[in-house]
Amino acid sequence: MRNVAWGISGDFNTYLYEYEKLGGNGHNWNSMREFQNCLNECSLSDIGNQGPIFTWQRRNLQERLDRVCANDNWNMVFPNCVAFNLPFFGSDHRPVLLWEGQLAIYPRGERPFRFLASWLTERTFHEVVNGCWSNNVNWMHVMEKFWINASEWHRNVYRVTLK
Repeated sequence: MRNVAWGISGDFNTYLYEYEKLGGNGHNWNSMREFQNCLNECSLSDIGNQGPIFTWQRRNLQERLDRVCANDNWNMVFPNCVAFNLPFFGSDHRPVLLWEGQLAIYPRGERPFRFLASWLTERTFHEVVNGCWSNNVNWMHVMEKFWINASEWHRNVYRVTLK
């Protein structure tokens, strides 16, 4: 697999370096060394992250357990890729968002999709959301359908009620 571009992400249940742990008892040197050896053996390296360093917390203990690792070929194919450590939400782990780094370029006069919080106050908006999920479990298809339907709803229903 050394000639193939590949990567792996997730909760590795250990950290690579001393500074990736704050609080609690001493460091688990054996676990750190084994993880470093595993990444080395697989020709993988951590791609780095943006945001808070610690991805897991419990009481006074914080550690960086979640990460994205890739080989050199993957890093050449995706040179602008960034892992973002997002805010905690319903878990003791931060979600990690892998972003490829391409900026969206819109043709002149075309605006990017923007979600308006005020839509949530409109009683018909929930129908737009529910309609996008019917019989569709593919996240990208749902999002594309939602962008189209919400934009159309905004033009034809929401803006009309504002007048």
